[in-house]
Amino acid sequence: MEEYDGEWPVLNFYGDKSADAVSKSPVLCELAPNQIYTIDNFLTDKQCKDFIKIIETEINRDPEKAQIVPSKKPGYAFRNNYRISYNSTGLASELWHQTGLKKIVSENIKIVGKDPIGLHENIRLYKYSPGQKFGKHYDDHLFNYQGKRTEYTLLIYLNDLEDYISETGTEEATSYPSNPASNKQEKAKNKDLIKKNRSKPSASTPVSSKKSGCGGETVFYSSKPFYQLSVKPKGGMLLLHKHGADCLIHEGRKVAQGIKYVLRSDVLYE
Repeated sequence: MEEYDGEWPVLNFYGDKSADAVSKSPVLCELAPNQIYTIDNFLTDKQCKDFIKIIETEINRDPEKAQIVPSKKPGYAFRNNYRISYNSTGLASELWHQTGLKKIVSENIKIVGKDPIGLHENIRLYKYSPGQKFGKHYDDHLFNYQGKRTEYTLLIYLNDLEDYISETGTEEATSYPSNPASNKQEKAKNKDLIKKNRSKPSASTPVSSKKSGCGGETVFYSSKPFYQLSVKPKGGMLLLHKHGADCLIHEGRKVAQGIKYVLRSDVLYE
């Protein structure tokens, strides 16, 4: 797997009291016992935007490579989003140690006979535009370069979908050139677009239409006990869910409007 040759966003140290840091310590919310957990405000708004910038830049380098072509093989879930994938032991370590995630998982998410030891080094970055989705599927275990096995899927939602709807009601992504330094005017334009990410609805676009019906929820389906649980993407929120033999069937619902950006890794245990 290819290593990322750029610079990842700077992450705050757990307990950092600076202005850019998350104001309070991360709080784990249990949505389904031993199955599904969330942490609000796991990343700051700036960190999320920095990851989004990387996603857009890398997609612009090679859109064909980033675009997932739906598999026609039987048993494979339909999927048509964009995906960027890099190995980075450095970012995996920072997400685990510097954010306080290690402490939270170690103290609250137990597996008999096993201890959490970190995150898988394979970092995946996703972009879902309107019409794109990830059909119902199960997540399996992965093994890292040392042969350690993952037990939980980790997703970090990088934005609220409604923040990426333009005044005309269509999706609005910040565009980044593949070589920003080569064009000063384009670079200045990109800075202006970053400031406009949180578009305000015009008089012809009701607030309600931009705050609901965006789609893109991660939905879990359980048969024993029977329930359906929907997680709405929210900028900076982390989602953990069990995978492997205990994985619930789940899907990433189709994005109706706006854009969904996600960071994916997995929690290792031994």
